Amino acid sequence: MRLQKLKPFGRQMQRKLILFFVLSITVGCSYAPAPRDQMEYYPLGSSLTQLSRVIEGKLYSGRLPADLNGDMLLKEATRDNPNLLLPFGDYKMKANRSGRHVALLVCDKEETRAILEDAGCTGTLEKHLWQAQSPQPCEFSIDLITLCKPSSLVKPNGTH
Repeated sequence: MRLQKLKPFGRQMQRKLILFFVLSITVGCSYAPAPRDQMEYYPLGSSLTQLSRVIEGKLYSGRLPADLNGDMLLKEATRDNPNLLLPFGDYKMKANRSGRHVALLVCDKEETRAILEDAGCTGTLEKHLWQAQSPQPCEFSIDLITLCKPSSLVKPNGTH
Protein backbone atom coordinates (compact mmCIF):
# COMPACT_ATOMS: atom_id res chain seq x y z
CA MET A 1 0.00 0.00 0.00
CA ARG A 2 2.76 2.35 0.92
CA LEU A 3 4.52 1.66 -2.45
CA GLN A 4 1.44 2.70 -4.43
CA LYS A 5 1.32 6.09 -2.66
CA LEU A 6 4.88 6.80 -3.81
CA LYS A 7 3.87 6.41 -7.45
CA PRO A 8 2.72 9.94 -8.35
CA PHE A 9 1.32 8.95 -11.78
CA GLY A 10 -0.95 6.21 -12.94
CA ARG A 11 -0.24 4.03 -15.97
CA GLN A 12 -2.38 6.22 -18.24
CA MET A 13 -0.52 9.36 -17.19
CA GLN A 14 2.84 7.64 -17.80
CA ARG A 15 1.75 6.77 -21.35
CA LYS A 16 0.75 10.38 -21.99
CA LEU A 17 4.11 11.63 -20.76
CA ILE A 18 5.99 9.14 -22.92
CA LEU A 19 3.92 10.15 -25.94
CA PHE A 20 4.57 13.82 -25.16
CA PHE A 21 8.36 13.30 -24.98
CA VAL A 22 8.42 11.21 -28.17
CA LEU A 23 6.45 13.86 -30.06
CA SER A 24 8.61 16.66 -28.66
CA ILE A 25 11.78 14.93 -29.80
CA THR A 26 10.31 14.11 -33.21
CA VAL A 27 9.08 17.65 -33.89
CA GLY A 28 12.18 19.25 -32.40
CA CYS A 29 14.57 17.15 -34.44
CA SER A 30 12.63 17.52 -37.68
CA TYR A 31 13.16 21.28 -37.72
CA ALA A 32 16.47 22.16 -39.27
CA PRO A 33 17.44 25.71 -40.12
CA ALA A 34 18.39 26.41 -43.74
CA PRO A 35 22.05 25.75 -44.48
CA ARG A 36 24.29 28.81 -44.64
CA ASP A 37 24.84 28.31 -48.38
CA GLN A 38 21.12 28.31 -49.08
CA MET A 39 20.49 31.46 -47.05
CA GLU A 40 23.35 33.21 -48.81
CA TYR A 41 23.13 31.95 -52.39
CA TYR A 42 19.40 32.25 -53.14
CA PRO A 43 19.39 36.04 -52.59
CA LEU A 44 22.68 36.23 -54.49
CA GLY A 45 21.01 34.42 -57.39
CA SER A 46 18.28 37.04 -57.46
CA SER A 47 20.89 39.80 -57.63
CA LEU A 48 22.68 37.92 -60.40
CA THR A 49 19.59 37.63 -62.60
CA GLN A 50 18.92 41.34 -62.11
CA LEU A 51 22.48 42.20 -63.13
CA SER A 52 22.50 39.90 -66.14
CA ARG A 53 19.22 41.39 -67.41
CA VAL A 54 20.58 44.93 -67.03
CA ILE A 55 23.71 44.04 -69.00
CA GLU A 56 21.71 42.13 -71.61
CA GLY A 57 19.44 45.15 -72.08
CA LYS A 58 22.41 47.46 -72.59
CA LEU A 59 23.96 45.04 -75.08
CA TYR A 60 20.70 44.64 -76.96
CA SER A 61 20.15 48.40 -77.18
CA GLY A 62 23.72 48.98 -78.38
CA ARG A 63 24.66 51.16 -75.38
CA LEU A 64 27.87 49.20 -74.80
CA PRO A 65 30.84 48.98 -77.18
CA ALA A 66 30.90 45.81 -79.27
CA ASP A 67 34.40 44.82 -78.17
CA LEU A 68 33.75 44.75 -74.40
CA ASN A 69 33.95 41.44 -72.56
CA GLY A 70 34.93 40.12 -69.13
CA ASP A 71 35.83 42.59 -66.38
CA MET A 72 35.62 45.58 -68.72
CA LEU A 73 32.07 44.64 -69.69
CA LEU A 74 31.03 44.38 -66.03
CA LYS A 75 32.69 47.69 -65.19
CA GLU A 76 31.20 49.62 -68.11
CA ALA A 77 27.73 48.08 -67.81
CA THR A 78 27.47 49.06 -64.13
CA ARG A 79 29.16 52.46 -64.43
CA ASP A 80 25.86 54.31 -63.91
CA ASN A 81 24.77 51.95 -61.07
CA PRO A 82 27.79 50.37 -59.33
CA ASN A 83 25.48 49.18 -56.53
CA LEU A 84 24.50 46.29 -58.81
CA LEU A 85 27.91 44.76 -58.03
CA LEU A 86 27.74 45.23 -54.24
CA PRO A 87 26.23 41.79 -53.46
CA PHE A 88 29.21 40.17 -55.22
CA GLY A 89 31.97 41.86 -53.22
CA ASP A 90 33.04 38.59 -51.57
CA TYR A 91 33.06 36.66 -54.85
CA LYS A 92 34.76 36.60 -58.23
CA MET A 93 32.44 37.72 -61.04
CA LYS A 94 33.06 36.76 -64.66
CA ALA A 95 31.24 37.89 -67.79
CA ASN A 96 31.11 36.08 -71.11
CA ARG A 97 29.63 37.82 -74.12
CA SER A 98 28.35 36.39 -77.36
CA GLY A 99 26.97 39.11 -79.65
CA ARG A 100 24.17 40.85 -77.79
CA HIS A 101 23.96 38.19 -75.09
CA VAL A 102 25.83 37.77 -71.82
CA ALA A 103 26.42 35.01 -69.30
CA LEU A 104 27.57 35.81 -65.79
CA LEU A 105 29.41 33.43 -63.49
CA VAL A 106 29.87 33.81 -59.74
CA CYS A 107 32.74 31.91 -58.14
CA ASP A 108 34.44 31.91 -54.78
CA LYS A 109 37.21 34.51 -54.35
CA GLU A 110 39.92 31.94 -55.08
CA GLU A 111 38.17 30.95 -58.33
CA THR A 112 38.24 27.28 -57.35
CA ARG A 113 34.49 26.73 -57.18
CA ALA A 114 31.60 27.99 -59.31
CA ILE A 115 28.52 29.06 -57.34
CA LEU A 116 25.96 30.51 -59.76
CA GLU A 117 25.68 30.97 -63.53
CA ASP A 118 23.09 32.99 -65.41
CA ALA A 119 22.31 34.08 -68.96
CA GLY A 120 20.73 37.49 -69.42
CA CYS A 121 18.47 36.31 -72.24
CA THR A 122 16.21 34.27 -69.94
CA GLY A 123 14.11 35.38 -67.01
CA THR A 124 15.36 32.76 -64.58
CA LEU A 125 18.65 31.76 -63.04
CA GLU A 126 20.15 28.98 -65.13
CA LYS A 127 22.43 27.16 -62.71
CA HIS A 128 22.73 26.80 -58.95
CA LEU A 129 26.20 25.29 -59.19
CA TRP A 130 26.69 25.38 -55.43
CA GLN A 131 24.14 22.55 -55.17
CA ALA A 132 26.24 20.12 -57.22
CA GLN A 133 27.47 16.97 -55.47
CA SER A 134 31.08 17.93 -56.12
CA PRO A 135 32.54 21.42 -56.52
CA GLN A 136 32.22 22.73 -60.07
CA PRO A 137 35.17 24.51 -61.69
CA CYS A 138 34.99 28.28 -62.13
CA GLU A 139 34.33 28.01 -65.86
CA PHE A 140 31.38 28.95 -68.06
CA SER A 141 29.12 26.08 -69.02
CA ILE A 142 26.24 27.96 -70.66
CA ASP A 143 26.14 27.92 -74.45
CA LEU A 144 24.71 31.37 -75.19
CA ILE A 145 24.26 30.70 -78.90
CA THR A 146 22.01 27.71 -78.23
CA LEU A 147 20.25 29.04 -75.14
CA CYS A 148 19.54 32.51 -76.48
CA LYS A 149 18.43 31.71 -80.01
CA PRO A 150 14.90 33.02 -80.58
CA SER A 151 13.28 29.59 -80.93
CA SER A 152 14.55 28.50 -77.50
CA LEU A 153 13.08 31.60 -75.86
CA VAL A 154 9.52 31.05 -77.14
CA LYS A 155 7.21 29.35 -74.67
CA PRO A 156 4.98 26.47 -75.84
CA ASN A 157 1.94 28.77 -76.12
CA GLY A 158 3.86 30.97 -78.60
CA THR A 159 4.56 33.88 -76.24
CA HIS A 160 7.92 35.26 -75.18
